[in-house]
Amino acid sequence: MGKRILFDTLTKKETIEHADGTTTEKETKQERTLSYQDSEPEFIKIYVKTICFVKSISPSSTDILFALLERMSYADERYPLTIIVNGFVKESIAHETGKSVKSVERAITDFLKSKILFRIGGERSGTYQANAEMFGKGHWKDIMKLRKEQFEKFNAKIDFLTGDITAEIKKKATDF
Repeated sequence: MGKRILFDTLTKKETIEHADGTTTEKETKQERTLSYQDSEPEFIKIYVKTICFVKSISPSSTDILFALLERMSYADERYPLTIIVNGFVKESIAHETGKSVKSVERAITDFLKSKILFRIGGERSGTYQANAEMFGKGHWKDIMKLRKEQFEKFNAKIDFLTGDITAEIKKKATDF
């Protein structure tokens, strides 16, 4: 992962009018460093439909996954890449996708089993976090941080050649 430095040259032109009616132009140039940050790694787009295919998720669930991801928070928020799914949200997704609420619930269960989503909070919290190895929303530095946190908490590993995702959930005393 490389670093990049962006430069900007600021040119300022100033025209000064003198009392005798003459004018003088003054030009100053200043080079500034705009940012210094980790650059996003090279990537290839992968589509939600493809993720569902690789993970053997029913093709009819792709629109449910997309609807969930539309509700996902940004990576820099207090609860990054979080999707809160209460009864109202389930009904909304069912209406948007033309599916039943039961289909939405089954799809969420499939997404949890395949480690596309992780459950956060209690068993009945209805709160999920998208796998940051697959999805991102926000600044790259925040997504990188979340990837590290998810790896430590869920020990989540992805084999992109086979599509296998393994995760062992490590619970702390504070998670109960």
